[in-house]
This record gives sequence, structure tokens and C-alpha cells, in this order.
Amino acid sequence: MRWRRTRKRLKKYLFERLTLTLIPHSRGSMRSIRLPRIVFIFIILSLVAYFVSVTYLYQNYFNRYKQALDTIVSLQKLKTENMTLKTGLAQVAKETEKMRKILLELEKKGEHIESLISDTSVATETNVVKDLILFNYKLLDDEGMQPLGGGEGEGLLKSNGFELLSQIREELRMLRVEIPLQKSILEELQMDVEEYNALMAATPRGWPLDDDGKGYISSEFGFRKDPVTNEQAFHEGIDIAVWYGTPVLATADGKVIYAGWKSGYGKVVIIDHGYGYQTVYGHNSKLVVRKGQRVKRGDIIAYSGNSGKSTGPHLHYEVRVNGVPKNPIEFIKFR
Repeated sequence: MRWRRTRKRLKKYLFERLTLTLIPHSRGSMRSIRLPRIVFIFIILSLVAYFVSVTYLYQNYFNRYKQALDTIVSLQKLKTENMTLKTGLAQVAKETEKMRKILLELEKKGEHIESLISDTSVATETNVVKDLILFNYKLLDDEGMQPLGGGEGEGLLKSNGFELLSQIREELRMLRVEIPLQKSILEELQMDVEEYNALMAATPRGWPLDDDGKGYISSEFGFRKDPVTNEQAFHEGIDIAVWYGTPVLATADGKVIYAGWKSGYGKVVIIDHGYGYQTVYGHNSKLVVRKGQRVKRGDIIAYSGNSGKSTGPHLHYEVRVNGVPKNPIEFIKFR
């Protein structure tokens, strides 16, 4: 009952007719419009909704416009930074490539030195330079240097670009200091190694015959009774008893300074190895080298025989240091 009375009152209120009187400024007659109250309420609410909507749309448009303007300013700033970074990176990349070429030369020099000696620790001389170069290439290819995306921002670098560029430049500064030092060290090391290898190549060593181990020392270095004269005499080398025609080998690199007949020695070869070393190979049956010829350790220079002052097939082998005969056994042991 109560709900019905309330409903009845509300309906009466909403549909109660109200008079709207229109009074013109001119002398025209007044006009009146009678409409239910609900129509006036609807008109007022519609006007309020319209103004709220217009206000919201304007505020939204203003916010989007400001956001777009800020984005454009930000993009222009990023493009400027991007160009600066690209210019800096181009210079860094060019210098890094130059450093890489220098490193390759140093690596080749290091590999050459390693090939000259068995000590692989030489490779560590180039490690610092190599690590620095590789680090710079890692920085240049690092994910932090990748583009941000498409559109106007394509190719823009991340915010840590300037810090990264500064880090690369610092590494390059270190390289400019380190590379000349490493190059100097390697060049000095190469000269030392080459000098050492030249000395080793010139130092007589090993057995002077290709005899499959069948030869033996029949007369040692020092004072002995001469087998021909039967008198006490100083033997300036060793005699190695071996089959006739056994290949005689050079025991070090050098230059043949004599190849021919020599009193007492018969058919003899004398090689100058440098650094004061000379070797003598006597009593041969046949010589296969000539004066002025360069030979390497292990080259066949003659064939053993019984020429000259000899009582049987053998090789007379001498080692001289600065013109002074030395015991060849010490050099044979030095293999």
C-alpha cells in the first residue's frame, strides 16, 4: 500500500504540467508552453551530460597533444645523441680496426717466434694486447649498442651509449700504450731467439755418420801412439771405425771452406759454422760438396774411406772452437 502511494505521488510529480512563458523583447505577444515536468528534467540532464562530455574530450585531447609534443622533442633529442654516438663509434671502430691489424701482425710475429722455439710461454707476450682488442670488439657488438626499434627512433642507441663509448675510448688509450710496448718486446725476443737458433744451428752436435749405429770410436781425442809412425802424438779429433762408403753427415749448418786433398787427412771436408766453430771430416773415399757451398745439419757431405794417412776405413772427425781442437765427444753428446 505504501509503495503504491509513493509511486502515485512520484508519477504525479513527474507528469505534472509546468508552464514555460516566452516574453519577446519586441511588442509581440507572449507565448506559453505547457510540458510535463519530466521533460524539463530530461532537458537539463542532457545539457549537463553534454557539457561533461565536451569537457572530458577537450581534456583528453589536450593531454594527448602534450604527450605527442613531448615525444617529438624526446625523439629529436635522441636523434641528435644518436648522430653524436654514431660519429664517435665510427672513429672508434676505425681505430679499433687499425689496432686489430697491428695485433694480427704481432700474433704472426708471436707464432713465428713460437715456431722457432719449443717454449710456448712466448705466446703470453701477446695476450694482454689480444684481450684488449677482443674486448673492444665485444663492446662494439654488444647488445647495448643495438637499435631501439622502427620508425623515427630506428637506429637510436640505448641510454648507456655515451658511457659505453667512453669505456671503449679508454680501452683504446690503453691499447695505444700497450701495443708499441708488446711490439718492442716481441721484436727483441725475436732477435734473441733468432740469434739463439743461429748459435744452436752453428753448434756441432750429433753423430757424423749415417751408419745405423754400426760405427764405433776406434781412437779417442788426446795424446796417443800414432798408428802409422808409432810415436806419441796429440790426436786432434776422434776416429770412428765404419764400413767403406758410409755417408758422412754435417753436424751443424755452415759453409764449406775446404773440400779436397790435404796431407795426412786425404780427401777432407772442412766446414765453417760461424761463432768460432769449425768441423773437419777426413780420410773420405768421395766428396759430394764443393768449396763455398752452404750445408745444413744432416746433409751428406762425403762418403767414408781410407784416403790419406790411414790404416783402414774410418772417419777422422774434429771440432775446433776459435781454432782450438776440442773433444768431439762432448759435442756428440750434445744432441
